[in-house]
Amino acid sequence: MIATFDVESVQRFAKDLTQRRANCPDESHGEGEYCSELDAKMDCRLKLGTELRNAIRDWAMEVFAGRIGFEPQVERIFLVSLRSELAEVQPLLSIARKYETPCYEFKRYTELARLAGKLQFLLDYWVSPKKSVSPGARVATSEEADREIRERVKDMPPLPQMLADKVRLRLRRRRRSK
Repeated sequence: MIATFDVESVQRFAKDLTQRRANCPDESHGEGEYCSELDAKMDCRLKLGTELRNAIRDWAMEVFAGRIGFEPQVERIFLVSLRSELAEVQPLLSIARKYETPCYEFKRYTELARLAGKLQFLLDYWVSPKKSVSPGARVATSEEADREIRERVKDMPPLPQMLADKVRLRLRRRRRSK
């Protein structure tokens, strides 16, 4: 995980991800081992993709909370890493779908497909993070206050159905317009 989100640290993180991606098992060694190696490769991609997603989320929260400033170069590095991860994961999922019957069931297929969907959504609806306008997001709360806030939010009633339908409709329209 990244300790700081300066350009050099993020570049090192992206380079490390690329090297680790290259070290993921290669599914082309032998026919008898093909299924287990494909499963191991999906497991490796799942770990790397989750790590990338978490780093992007942490960076965006740091910018939002005002603890670090927004740097466009850091954003570009994350976007390039996100695109390259998706470029590797999507063909892997297609191969796994093709071989699922002879290989029975892959352990990580569903999780990797879910992660690929989340990464694609993140890329499709990317919004550059910016510092919160309200100072409330930049003020640290105590554990007790944090626990109370979470309990209150958990007990809140869900959005009215009509409003939830409007939100879904807007999302569909955005997807069609792209």
